[in-house]
Amino acid sequence: MFESLLSELKPFYEVAVLSHIRPDADCIGAQSGVCSLLEAHDIKYTAFNEDPVPSNLLWMKHAKKIQLLEPGSLQGFEAVIFVDGNQTHRFTRKGDAVYEGSPFMSVMIDHHPNPDTNFDIVCSDPTASSTCELIFKWFEQVGLDKLDALTAQSLFAGMMRDTGSFSFENTGPSTLKTAGELLQIGEFAPNLVVEKMSDKTLGTVKALGEVMQSIELTPSGKVATIMMTNEQMEMCAQFGEVDTDGFVNQALAINDVEVALFFKESQNEEIRMSLRAKGDVDVNIWARDLNGGGHQKAAGAMFQGSLERAREEALSVGRRHNPDLFRF
Repeated sequence: MFESLLSELKPFYEVAVLSHIRPDADCIGAQSGVCSLLEAHDIKYTAFNEDPVPSNLLWMKHAKKIQLLEPGSLQGFEAVIFVDGNQTHRFTRKGDAVYEGSPFMSVMIDHHPNPDTNFDIVCSDPTASSTCELIFKWFEQVGLDKLDALTAQSLFAGMMRDTGSFSFENTGPSTLKTAGELLQIGEFAPNLVVEKMSDKTLGTVKALGEVMQSIELTPSGKVATIMMTNEQMEMCAQFGEVDTDGFVNQALAINDVEVALFFKESQNEEIRMSLRAKGDVDVNIWARDLNGGGHQKAAGAMFQGSLERAREEALSVGRRHNPDLFRF
């Protein structure tokens, strides 16, 4: 998959490395890995993200060097690597204006299903647990001697996040083998990364308490929804950065719940949806009907309107695809 990628990138003076909006551990871990590979092969790069890196991920290799992506940021770059997203709209809310300017060769490295084929080079494997696992395969092909300890920890953290600490169905033998090799190369114990990832601000803890009050179950008891208003977000943010990643899993842990939906309000009546599932339910299908996407068990979407309208729309889509979940 990566055999000729470095040779394709070598001729360019400088490469841009983008990770998707609302970055998570797999996103930043994979971006860190790409930057380490480029650095090890003397290829100049600049890393970008439209959102700040969450505070509990700033320890990752290269994370503090990631610059904010704005219109004009990509001017002059002849090659752009898109990491952990398979459609360009996953990397900006500002539309094509971010990509206007001088033409560049586009490279996509990702593990989500249904990749866009408009990229010049596509490195995609939906069977991989995470994009971090794919980046490790790239290291394997060019030489594991290029993989330093902190980058190994960053890749391990991304794999851990996207596999639910190696408990999701996407955790296969090759995933655990890769995790073991990262532990050996990085010479660290898993708790080191767990502790770094688990650090939460007071604002995040207060926000979790707020949204837990909003949990509702459908009459069947198989679908749970939780909501967070912009007002709650602003109130909790007074106590520190609020990171809502993982909140939806609290609802999914309820007895008999098979699907959990988290709706977070932001400015301009924009609602971010996070969808999680157990069993055979495919929430990626739900998300795609809501102009989003992701994986069978974990997906996301955006909605323009109120929280209640977003909830009604998502549940309506769910009834259409999985009516048995709503029967009681």
